[in-house]
Amino acid sequence: MKLKTLLLAVTTSIAICTMPLVSYANVSKNVSVQAEEQQEVIFKVPYGSEKNEVGFTPDSEGIMGTGVTSFFVKKEHFYLLDNQNKRLSIMDKSGSLSSLLDLDYALWLEDLLVTDENVIFVLDSGARKVYEINNEGKVLKEFDVPKQIEIPTGLGQTSDGRIYVDQAQDIQATLVSNEKALT
Repeated sequence: MKLKTLLLAVTTSIAICTMPLVSYANVSKNVSVQAEEQQEVIFKVPYGSEKNEVGFTPDSEGIMGTGVTSFFVKKEHFYLLDNQNKRLSIMDKSGSLSSLLDLDYALWLEDLLVTDENVIFVLDSGARKVYEINNEGKVLKEFDVPKQIEIPTGLGQTSDGRIYVDQAQDIQATLVSNEKALT
């Protein structure tokens, strides 16, 4: 017990002694994030229900607003998941609409992921489904959100290519098809 107390005291002393050095090092560098960051508008997307617009409904008393719930950037294309209009808008780097995929079968579009092979996955948290869709919006495969995910909030991909659903980036469950991990 005395050894544990001694180790705790030494560890605490080291931490306390180095804190002023760490704090001083951070203060003395004095780098302004705003001076280093660079932002530029690449393109603007109007909102509405027309073909080249994305949906938007603001929050109001007792009603949660909706609109674009997720986006993905891949090989100079911007994917905008539009929950309001139940579609996926794919735009090129100039902001011109390349494709418009109808996703009216979805209940609540939450997130999307595009793999290196340009396979598109869409999370429908309302139906607790993940859809693998083609470039026309047609569902190729449908996956149930695993039971351990109570509230599905996102999609991701592991370094070995498996697709997973997460809950607030805290709990992850890999999608499976016919008892095999999806690759």
